[in-house]
Amino acid sequence: ADQCRYFCESLQDWVPPPNTYTIIWIQWVLIYLTDTDVIRFLRRCNDALLSNSSSIIVMKENSCSITEDGLFVLDTEDASVTRSLPYLLKLIEAAGLEVVHQETQTNFP
Repeated sequence: ADQCRYFCESLQDWVPPPNTYTIIWIQWVLIYLTDTDVIRFLRRCNDALLSNSSSIIVMKENSCSITEDGLFVLDTEDASVTRSLPYLLKLIEAAGLEVVHQETQTNFP
């Protein structure tokens, strides 16, 4: 825990120092960002990784199924947007990142 850093700041405004981290963990927060802010945030995170092949960004987000209504579900009560996996992957690609591993959590309540 002494090597971890926790930030309480708006993600759309957070600018991490470049070439600093070996891992950046993102969990259940992208639902509160616009698509543009997600792309910008991921680019800044990528710039903050140490420039070696073992540095990674870990992202754990809820996703939704693709429906007749579209590729995401908007929740007006908490101002969040749950994106489908293909939609999330397009945002990751637009940020210039590559998915190296992906899995679906099973036995989730």
